Amino acid sequence: LFDEGMEALHWHLATSDLASIPHEHREVLTAAATTYDTYWPEHDSANRAWAVHAAGQLETLAAQVLPPLSTWFTETWPGPDPLVRVDVVWVCNAQGAYTTVHPTHVTASGSNPRHQGDGSVEILCHEVAHALIGPIARRLESARDGLWHAVLFHLVGEAVRRAYAHNGTTYEPYLYRTGLIDRAWPQYRELLTTTWTAYANGDISLDDAVTASVQT
Repeated sequence: LFDEGMEALHWHLATSDLASIPHEHREVLTAAATTYDTYWPEHDSANRAWAVHAAGQLETLAAQVLPPLSTWFTETWPGPDPLVRVDVVWVCNAQGAYTTVHPTHVTASGSNPRHQGDGSVEILCHEVAHALIGPIARRLESARDGLWHAVLFHLVGEAVRRAYAHNGTTYEPYLYRTGLIDRAWPQYRELLTTTWTAYANGDISLDDAVTASVQT
């Protein structure tokens, strides 16, 4: 999914640059599109409705969500020139969303039940934050079981939770609401909720959080 050829193919499709797609791939896609025409109007309508809702929620919360994440990840957000492209599709990968970063391009499923309602903002911020996590991920690379991704989930979820709380809404982050923490990283639950929350609170430095994480 993330090799150079697939990233290029994805970008050509997203930008309607069909002429740059190899002929043999174009034939397969054209045949699939002919079959999909029956379902497209319903799916397109639902995808657009999801996008409108998610964009509205993000606009409401952006001032509370984006600055702290930029601070925590020690990186600036991609954009605004050019803007980060997000394509909303009916069916995505098993996780329901993914991001490529050359350039940053998000693909998210509007039909995924885990992405509905208030959770739409978190999935968008999580995916774009894949473009920010690099420096922290490199410092956590000695943890071979995806600790960097757990940290990404936790920090984005915490930022969204705090933003909703600021507006008087209770929100449980994706990592905990869906049980992903127990399925994928139960060994890191305490580390995330103590050390990385303390980092988000400004109680400890990034160096301290990384050191505690690598030693765990």
